[in-house]
Amino acid sequence: MPEMVTDLLRPYMPTAEFITVSPVLGEALGKPEDYAGLVFLGSEHSVLDDLGWVTALRCWIRQAATSSVPMVGICFGHQLMAQALGGEVQRGDWVVGAKEYTASDQTGTVRSVAYHQDQVCQPAPDAEVWLTHPECQYAGFIYQSIPACSVQSHPEFCAEFSRALFEFTRDEVLTGEQTNAAVASTHKALDVAPIVGQFANTLTQPGMATQT
Repeated sequence: MPEMVTDLLRPYMPTAEFITVSPVLGEALGKPEDYAGLVFLGSEHSVLDDLGWVTALRCWIRQAATSSVPMVGICFGHQLMAQALGGEVQRGDWVVGAKEYTASDQTGTVRSVAYHQDQVCQPAPDAEVWLTHPECQYAGFIYQSIPACSVQSHPEFCAEFSRALFEFTRDEVLTGEQTNAAVASTHKALDVAPIVGQFANTLTQPGMATQT
């Protein structure tokens, strides 16, 4: 939800103006250079879906990269950025619940909520692995020649919202066993500050940010 991401970023970017644009609803994106920064959010759709707006957004991300517009991706956005910039995504098992992601420099872990079936199986050539987990090898990227980073998890999801989401999809998307384990995992505190800090550092290189 855009409001959740705005609330997540605002303490780090108090002067930023956030604008939500929905390509799913057919809203025009304009040119990437029209924005000081971009955040690509999660979606109920898959990057593997044969949808016109997904294809168009993938091309748009490449244009943004060419123009060096700062970009951040979350879940679907993480996957779509990887695809657009030369990586690959595949469908696998569901990964749900609060997970301990290891930082690439081995300095510690980040605890954030996962809810995905698709995941990146081949990074883009320019992507350096930032976060990893046994169930998701490529859980976070920092791009080397453009101002961009992304994560597979949902740092905007608090524990209460996550539990409600897991229960809402019980016996439809998730099995009862998966749901119980995911709910139980959220009772340990989340720690997404390193993710949000990296997002803000990326987006504020030129100044502001917008959500897509």
